[in-house]
Amino acid sequence: AIADQVQLEKKQILAAFHALPFADELLIVDEDCTLEFRTKGINKGRFVSQWLGTQPNFDFLLAMGDSKTDEDIFSLIDPPNYSIKVGRSTNSSARYWVEEQGEALSVLKALTESSKKQVSS
Repeated sequence: AIADQVQLEKKQILAAFHALPFADELLIVDEDCTLEFRTKGINKGRFVSQWLGTQPNFDFLLAMGDSKTDEDIFSLIDPPNYSIKVGRSTNSSARYWVEEQGEALSVLKALTESSKKQVSS
């Protein structure tokens, strides 16, 4: 099946990568159907932290995502702001979770409607 082929190809890619002389300089994030290669110490959370430090205060922050790499951001988002994991996870730093992407879209639509009501009031 396709899933088996994906896993086989991931193993081949990882074997080839580990043979490279600079392999220890990169971090590999291995997810179901993806491999992410990135410089050690560089992640979404670090970027967001630096970016928020250069911005004025926000009234509302929402972090939503479905991958391991989003956990770096979730760990930064404190109440009263929101972090939402898309898909079940027993070890997420997100404060909330939704089952699937369709539910994530419903959350965003509800926020949009709520925002429209507040603006018109």
